[in-house]
Amino acid sequence: MITVSPELLATMRMLPRLLAIAAVSAAFVLPAARFVSKAEAIKKSDAGATPLSPTQKLLQPVQLAAAVGLLVELPCYACGRPALGWRLSTEYFAFFAVVTLPRSYRFGKYSERAAEPAKGAGGGEFGQFLLSVWAAHWLGAWRGARGWINSRELFALRIAGTLIGASAAWTLGRAYDRVVTPESLVTTGPYRVVRHPIYTAYLFLFAGGLASLGSPLAIAVLLLSAWRFYKPRMASEDKILEEQFGDAWRNYAAKTPSRLLPPFV
Repeated sequence: MITVSPELLATMRMLPRLLAIAAVSAAFVLPAARFVSKAEAIKKSDAGATPLSPTQKLLQPVQLAAAVGLLVELPCYACGRPALGWRLSTEYFAFFAVVTLPRSYRFGKYSERAAEPAKGAGGGEFGQFLLSVWAAHWLGAWRGARGWINSRELFALRIAGTLIGASAAWTLGRAYDRVVTPESLVTTGPYRVVRHPIYTAYLFLFAGGLASLGSPLAIAVLLLSAWRFYKPRMASEDKILEEQFGDAWRNYAAKTPSRLLPPFV
């Protein structure tokens, strides 16, 4: 007689619900991935960015909350861990609220698509990375530890990611999150310590979150996806800066590491 463990039975009962929720979620996540991928090829026009309307400013936090809900709360709720999803989504919302919203409020909409987007990790690669991060959070919610891993070190890692991201975004200003030729070489703020601090911030946030869910497999998926996406993107950004600023960039690069924790961030 074959004996089936209670854990396996619970997983089998949950599987149809997980598949249904994943299918519905994909209807939202895939269009979002395509939309964000298009934004990767955008750069500001000569006329400058278009300010957000009052309605758009009000909708920004709502859209952010919906995105964080799809990324964190939905997997945790579907896997029977709603309290953990609420806790982690609160931290994620705080991160994006201080890293991305100020940029939108300061400089408005992204402007027209560049005629020749920079080479490197393009829109398709970004969409794949976004879906990989989403899948990693499903793995973390499904296969992770049954309780929240309280760790001051992991919490400090996520706080550090938030502070680094906010400082880098504010320092870059309008040029935040663009693989385009900037108007000046930025070497202040967190850029004095590492050449790509925004990527470091994202990895600190997501890796710290998945570690608190207790899933080594989810962390492995995240790190592999980050390496695959960030490596060509950082090389592309470095090439653009070197072509634009020459010796000034080479002197800066000689004394400033590309990553804090090679080979990932």
